[in-house]
Amino acid sequence: MEATGISKFTVFRKRPNARRSLGLTALLSLVVSAVVVAAPATVPVAAQTSTTPIQNGDALRAAVEAGDTDIVLAAGTFQLSEPLVIGKEGTKISGAAQPVSYDASTGVVTPGGATLIDAAESGQAIVVEADGVEVSGVAITGGEAGSKGSGGAIEVARNTTGFRLTDSTIVANTAGEGAGVFVERNAT
Repeated sequence: MEATGISKFTVFRKRPNARRSLGLTALLSLVVSAVVVAAPATVPVAAQTSTTPIQNGDALRAAVEAGDTDIVLAAGTFQLSEPLVIGKEGTKISGAAQPVSYDASTGVVTPGGATLIDAAESGQAIVVEADGVEVSGVAITGGEAGSKGSGGAIEVARNTTGFRLTDSTIVANTAGEGAGVFVERNAT
């Protein structure tokens, strides 16, 4: 039994076994060539990434506002003076993923070797307004959404999808609802 499509590549060979081998090789070569030629670019031209770890809150805000999609934070404290609003789809913020120390009697959070985002009670720490946002390896503290507000540390806006928070610590934030993370209606 002969496979369809292979025989036209094998008519110049004399041995039956060689025909199958040559035919399959030729067919695979054509398929691979077609895939390589037809493959779209895998890296968007407009994607921006942070090549060296960001060192402070102002640089973090600048990277988010510039639309950087892969933001790496160094260990240390990132002081925010207002909520960090993430509006670029697919933004990824990653930190050192280390534990923090929290003194319950004084309310002081010490980063040690961690990446600590501190909203310094100036409002929410992070507001997610785009799909596919990922935050990992950070500790978030000092978010203050008020007694009627929501999402002291993180608020995920209505109808936003695909938010992920991993390897992170949420500590010492306040709000009327969801002092840590508040996910609005129809958000995931």
